[in-house]
Amino acid sequence: MNRLIPFWGIILFALMSIAGIQPKQQGLILLHADKSVSTKGPNGVVREFTGHVHFQQDTLEMFCQRAIYYAAQKKIRFSDSVRIYNGSQSIFADLIDYYPDSKQAVCSGNVRISTRNDSISCDFLTYNFKTDRVTAKGNVYLLNREERVQITGQRGWHVPDSGLSRVRGNARFVRVDSSGRDTLTITATVLSYHKNKKTFALATDSVVIHQNAMRAVCDSAYYFPDSEFIRLKKNPHVWYEENELQGNSMLVTLDSLEIKTIRIKGNGTAQSVADSVKGLINRLKGKIIDFDIEQRKPRLITATGNASSIYYLENDQGEYQGANYATADTIRIFFAGGKLDSITIIGGARGIYYPENYQGEMKFAE
Repeated sequence: MNRLIPFWGIILFALMSIAGIQPKQQGLILLHADKSVSTKGPNGVVREFTGHVHFQQDTLEMFCQRAIYYAAQKKIRFSDSVRIYNGSQSIFADLIDYYPDSKQAVCSGNVRISTRNDSISCDFLTYNFKTDRVTAKGNVYLLNREERVQITGQRGWHVPDSGLSRVRGNARFVRVDSSGRDTLTITATVLSYHKNKKTFALATDSVVIHQNAMRAVCDSAYYFPDSEFIRLKKNPHVWYEENELQGNSMLVTLDSLEIKTIRIKGNGTAQSVADSVKGLINRLKGKIIDFDIEQRKPRLITATGNASSIYYLENDQGEYQGANYATADTIRIFFAGGKLDSITIIGGARGIYYPENYQGEMKFAE
């Protein structure tokens, strides 16, 4: 396999193809060593190979400067310039314990998997070449140059039977935008990649998402790279420039990583600070709120279903001119240059205007 599965599913998926398996498994074959010494001790026969050591098993090629075969344990330990190669991908480590019968490699120290487009590094890794199951531990780092993806964490797993790859422990996913403006960053306790009927990434526990002017937090988030949208679930909270959004769930739609819309479903609220000194907050509510963005600036906010709004008015000099409370089927807030420009109220409109010099209590049915 010359090209690995695209996008951040390569979390440990890239490791799947590090070794091809022939229909009939072969034993470990020594092709070359400058020197070979055999000794017999209390734990059985030990054979040591030094100098340009080269072993082969099936499609796996193994190179190092020193190898020790422990007959009783049925394992061979490779050290000093270790590399396992299958024709398109290589695994490097300071030390690899390889078990020919089970075809399992236990790698430690500066572990790195390298292909033309991808590289994976960690402190410790086990790879079973029969099942393609992988466990990586300690400073797990993945780089995919073609997709401009970086993934980090403390532990990683790949289970091919379920099409699942997972990284946990300060897990971080970064997809770099070529312009540098729309780089997407997702951090969470656990990041998992699923490739079955649909390809998607799932971030869970303490999720934080950054993208240009957007910052979002939630308990779980789904990212669908093919259709380019992010679904925020369980207590989502989003900030975009001066606007703060909340609701039961949210759907963020992207176009080449640039945010186009944020839809809030269930108990939607959009608010912004009108006057921080006086504690005045502009607020829009509705069953559904659509937050539209154009050229990375808010363009329109639409609330539908039992919509209500509280907006504090100001003149061209930015001076406070009173407050307007309204309810309707639909309320639209228009922006110009990212700033509030006008409000349109549609269907069953009711409202109250409180002038600047109003002395009584302003009552808002929230």
